Amino acid sequence: MLSHGIDPPSLPFSLPNELLSEIFQTACLTSNARSTTLKAISHVCHLWRHVALGYSELWIQADYEHDHPEWVSAQLHRAANMPVVVQAHFPMAARSTRGLRNLRLALKDATIRALDLQASPEILDQVWTDLDAASLRTLSLFIPWPDMPKIAPYPGPVFQLNTPHLRHLSLSNFVVSWDSSLFTKLTHLRLHLQDQAFAPSMTQILGMLSSSPMLAELILLHVIESSSRLPHPDSVSVVPLPHVAALLLDSDLLNHIFLLRHIDVPPHCSLSLKAEHRTEKIGLITELGHSISQSLSLAQVEKVCVETDPSGFTVRGYAAACPANPRIHIALRYSEMDLAVAGTLLCSLPLIATAVLELSFRGPHSAATHVETWRMFFQNLGTVEVLQVKPTTPRNLLSALAACEGRSLLLPRLQSLEIHDPDVVDPTSSPEINRKKPRQLGNWWQRAQVANITFFDSLLTCVKSRQKLDAEIGSLRLGRCPHFSGQQLDSLKVAVKDVSWC
Repeated sequence: MLSHGIDPPSLPFSLPNELLSEIFQTACLTSNARSTTLKAISHVCHLWRHVALGYSELWIQADYEHDHPEWVSAQLHRAANMPVVVQAHFPMAARSTRGLRNLRLALKDATIRALDLQASPEILDQVWTDLDAASLRTLSLFIPWPDMPKIAPYPGPVFQLNTPHLRHLSLSNFVVSWDSSLFTKLTHLRLHLQDQAFAPSMTQILGMLSSSPMLAELILLHVIESSSRLPHPDSVSVVPLPHVAALLLDSDLLNHIFLLRHIDVPPHCSLSLKAEHRTEKIGLITELGHSISQSLSLAQVEKVCVETDPSGFTVRGYAAACPANPRIHIALRYSEMDLAVAGTLLCSLPLIATAVLELSFRGPHSAATHVETWRMFFQNLGTVEVLQVKPTTPRNLLSALAACEGRSLLLPRLQSLEIHDPDVVDPTSSPEINRKKPRQLGNWWQRAQVANITFFDSLLTCVKSRQKLDAEIGSLRLGRCPHFSGQQLDSLKVAVKDVSWC
């Protein structure tokens, strides 16, 4: 226990002020509530407060709090004119004159490096009044959906900030003049609209991109007007974007195809596409695949993952050197799931180095997928050596992989097969199961066309058929599959050298 006569700085275990400052900085960087951490640190004791208030770098990120509007002024004052990051998120119902006045006064004399504002147009109008944006490098503006103007765009030609150093720009529900100087010399651009009434045209999008040839990241979410008004392909030039490393688009298929054919991105770009789709436009899937192939070099994609659910499918591609960073990611959402659509897309992509294919089914549709559909799905994946199948009833899938008389062998290089959570019980063999299936899985089970054959019979036929053609599967992994008997296991080991459960 410490005596009252000892001065804390003279204690043998006291830390130098410089080291204490670094500890404070680390605490703030790792905290989910930076403002709360700052307040706690500066109120522990006289020494901590003295060190914290004198360490300008600790205050370069200032957060506006509606309940304590003077807090942002205090933070910026303690930053001592260093370049600051300001975040001000106004509640939708907030119309505090006092809070706005404090924010405006704080921003007026600050050197702002990054500004993140979420507010209604009325509040934003007042924030711009005294704002000096000359030092801005990052600007993020968000208008809540209920506050977005329904008649005219905001703020239109009135918004003319001087931002010579702006490089990162993010606009959500925030419509400006699409030829504004805001879009010049950017390295990161993110646009998001919930109402396409004021969306830019494809010509305007390409014009914006041409003014920022150094773009490294481009995100366009619901921001391009209807593809029914696309310009003639020959009327616009291809825009070179040699530095783009990440490209995310969320629009319809025609917009995707047109934009991909009119921008020139490096082959190592990570591409993510999301689109609504209708089965009557199946031909557009092939066009999309060809457009992707022209934009990217897919020779390094060594793993492809296809995830399906009742509303659509997602295709992801990975390079072995960096499996956590997808090179290609495509998500299509539509009303009627058909694995043939995913197969059509894969057939249109030159996946010449793909050695691993992972199939993940979140819905029951795989049980009703026909053998011919599976054959079409696999026909362009001849380099696959490892096939991973997750929750499914893959009887028809296994039938497609078996060698059929007069038909070509699918996945001729297949060495390893992994199946997780297979339904090993014949669904027609037990009256009790027949009673339970419709209740548990819905009406789809009554419509599913599943061959009257057990999973084990399909698996055994598959591996023996491939063995006869010298294309045997060397490794078989079964996840959560406890129902095989010893006799069945011995039958499998006749055709497969390595059989195991995981």
